[in-house]
Amino acid sequence: MPYLKSCIFAAVVGLSFGSPLRRETCGPDGKTIADLAIATEQLSTLVTAVQLIDAVALISGFKDYTVFAPNNDAFANVEGLEEVLKDKDLVAKIIKYHIVEGEFSSDELKEGPVTTILGQDVDISFKDGKVLVNDAEVLMADIAACNGVVHVIDSVLMPSMDMDDDMMDDDTIDDMMDDDTMDHDDM
Repeated sequence: MPYLKSCIFAAVVGLSFGSPLRRETCGPDGKTIADLAIATEQLSTLVTAVQLIDAVALISGFKDYTVFAPNNDAFANVEGLEEVLKDKDLVAKIIKYHIVEGEFSSDELKEGPVTTILGQDVDISFKDGKVLVNDAEVLMADIAACNGVVHVIDSVLMPSMDMDDDMMDDDTIDDMMDDDTMDHDDM
């Protein structure tokens, strides 16, 4: 498994730096959300999952996102993780449930529901000076990227599996990347 992770990690690095959808406003030295995730060893399982569903370009794209990024320990606590990673549709739902359109630093987060790109809400709350996303604690907040912000969390957020099939269209990520490209062309 470590060899497989290394191979996938190397493939993700190659894909993200060669992505034609890289946001021009990031500049050559700007780090996208994808760049930050790839450079952070504690997010390597997340990188593997993002690469599995071909979403690297999405988080390197033209829209701003807030990503609640589970660390490797969070993924290690997912029961049957290897089986989960074999189900591309399930992985896509899980990843989309961790991404919110728009950039929200920790001081901009408000208590209550926030809609993810999956179309389901996560619940933001504050307890004992800590920020919680559903029941996951934000361990590291406000990691700035040129296309958004990352908050590292201690649990993998699991979406409801009782969604309308239309909300889980396999083309959602592709459509969003197409929208990103259109937004860029209009600039």
